Amino acid sequence: MSIPRRLEIVRQDLPEPIAWLRLGCYPPGWTMATHAHPYSQVIVVLEGQGRHGISGEVTIRPGDVLVVAPQTAHHWRATGQRWLRLLDISVSADHPVGQVLGPRALLAQSRDGRLRGGGCARLRPLASSLIETADKTDPGAAIRLHGLILLMLGEVLGLIGTGHDQDGEDMVAAVRAHIVSHYADPIDLAGLASVAHVTGKHLCRLFAMAGLPSPMHMVESVRIQAATDLLCHTDIPVTDIAHQVGYPDPRRFVRAFTRCQGCSPVTFRLRHGSGSTPGE
Repeated sequence: MSIPRRLEIVRQDLPEPIAWLRLGCYPPGWTMATHAHPYSQVIVVLEGQGRHGISGEVTIRPGDVLVVAPQTAHHWRATGQRWLRLLDISVSADHPVGQVLGPRALLAQSRDGRLRGGGCARLRPLASSLIETADKTDPGAAIRLHGLILLMLGEVLGLIGTGHDQDGEDMVAAVRAHIVSHYADPIDLAGLASVAHVTGKHLCRLFAMAGLPSPMHMVESVRIQAATDLLCHTDIPVTDIAHQVGYPDPRRFVRAFTRCQGCSPVTFRLRHGSGSTPGE
């Protein structure tokens, strides 16, 4: 499958050492295999939906801005129903901006490579201006394009170093709310990470920075707390309680409950419950 040339604009005539500006459209199902470049990349998602992977995959949507450091293996694929439209700015590691962007990109990659925060909205009009200018052929177009690229890269550098703490708190809050609302459903780390649009490793780091147990330990705690309420205030059999709080295997529930409470569910009900004590 090849990308129709009419849907792609490539500018390699920019003043050195900007590597190139690429505006590409990729059909649903298109996959870019794992690869690496000797330069930094800033990628703005304009339309469509996909998945981008560095250490793990994250969903990318319109408005997302990705940063990839030099020599970093990454891949992406178009997963939505619409074509995935990307604006890609590649910057030489020898350029003064590239010398700053490379190390900053590594910092962004530790957070899955995607920038967040209200400042991303400022990049949208810049991206539109870049696209409009990239299609022009007058003598001054390349110079104007170079200036717009440098302006956008300056905004990107600012975004990498700002807004992360608040964004991290918001992501943790979103995951905690999801756990409380869906503890009875099947939950794994990958699913929780997708709620915050980060990798599982980064989500665990965010929870640790917030002084919280790991995401999956929080799932267990919420489930066991729900079970203690049912044991204290209902006569529901232990096996049914296990299913209601997200444990299809009652034996696993008993082990988790005993680990958290120091006694079995039946013993807990005998000590604290107001109803009968159906067996385990």
